[in-house]
Amino acid sequence: MNLITISMDHFSEEEIRQCLSMLQSNITFLHKKNKLKKQVFKMNKNDSNLICTGVLPQFQLTKHAALLYQSVSKTFSEFILTHLQNKLIHNLIKKEHPHFNQIEISRLSEYCTELLNEPSQSSNFIQKKQQKIEKLFYQYVENNTWINLDGFIRFRLQFYLQELNEVVEYAIEEYISDQQYKDFMTLLKTFVSSQEHKIPTVHIIHNGENDFLVLDEQLKCIDVDGSADSNDGIQDKNFDDLIITKLVSISPQKIIIHTRKPEMQVIHVIQQIFEKRTFICKYCNVCEKILSNYRKAEK
Repeated sequence: MNLITISMDHFSEEEIRQCLSMLQSNITFLHKKNKLKKQVFKMNKNDSNLICTGVLPQFQLTKHAALLYQSVSKTFSEFILTHLQNKLIHNLIKKEHPHFNQIEISRLSEYCTELLNEPSQSSNFIQKKQQKIEKLFYQYVENNTWINLDGFIRFRLQFYLQELNEVVEYAIEEYISDQQYKDFMTLLKTFVSSQEHKIPTVHIIHNGENDFLVLDEQLKCIDVDGSADSNDGIQDKNFDDLIITKLVSISPQKIIIHTRKPEMQVIHVIQQIFEKRTFICKYCNVCEKILSNYRKAEK
């Protein structure tokens, strides 16, 4: 007695086999859990169709149907989230952004998966999503003996596809922004490497947070235009942009960064652009003396 037929015409042979294996495993578990002494359900494959049958005479519709619907619905909710999600993401990226090559699509797909599985996505949230898919599947198979899985996902799981689409769009924005940043950094590095050195050495002294001193080799403060102005400290509130512009304009041969926090983003950027010209000093007599004098002058 045929109970449910799941059509998987638009899926690969491997995906069909994976789904069949999950269904058979869960149906076996169903028999054990409910202590069914004789086999009540069978799951078989016929081309791209998965067919669940009730084994007569032990199968009773009123007694066993709900158990089957629950098992099948749970299986497909798990199958969609664990085996089909990457494919759905891949197809969304390819459809909306056909200019991306396969390498870019693969990278974006991996990033989307990371976003969907990151710690901020609580297990409770993921569980609720799976339960919602399971409920929609149950409601459908309860009233229909034939289901096209591809059509079900397209038309019945709009909430889920919308979530994937939002994640894809976010990932693409991040990817494009990252590519623009990399292109800009490459351009800056090329420009800097082609410049003649205007001064031998620049000392950058990090005085905590976004407070920096930019000094020449004589330990005199440097203005934005590169001129020396003795004894006047410089505090750049938007240092990330200003310091890069300043260093590019004066093109030093050597940059010594005196800092207790070499992991700061702006320091990392300076190292990226100026590469071997950059040196990190975590502590020396020069930076200690300057910082001491600078703090006294502030008081």
